[in-house]
Amino acid sequence: PLIRNVLNAVQVFDWPELNAGRALFCGLVPALIHISRLEELRKTQHLSFQKVEEAIDVCVKDGLVTDKSVRYLLANFVDGEKRKVMKPLHQFMNTAEEEKLRWIPFYMTKVLDNLEFSAPSLDESLRVALRKIVELFNELSTAEESSGKAWE
Repeated sequence: PLIRNVLNAVQVFDWPELNAGRALFCGLVPALIHISRLEELRKTQHLSFQKVEEAIDVCVKDGLVTDKSVRYLLANFVDGEKRKVMKPLHQFMNTAEEEKLRWIPFYMTKVLDNLEFSAPSLDESLRVALRKIVELFNELSTAEESSGKAWE
């Protein structure tokens, strides 16, 4: 089950610095919040992104990564349409309802970052968009809630 609210998660994970932006970045998934907490404490990465890299490799190898498919992927952030997303990437999403997908920013940033570097044939404007989206989501996860920067 997803966390009920940030105050509850702060107590459960003994993480007073946890804020809404970080919780949302983790998709409100307890396991991802726990891993983020471990990474925060130890300043090391605890979760392997090998599956993300493998999924991107399959997409590239199978010719699924095109300007059109990446535009569809970006459109999916808004409309959630499952058919718009390369099938190997479905595993990094949360099924909100039938035929709709909801991205978990924790994984989305890794997917977009890997796409940018793994598909050199992508149009430069798409590469810039991917880079900027990753940057914005990373800011969301690390911004201080009291500063207001997480919501700018």
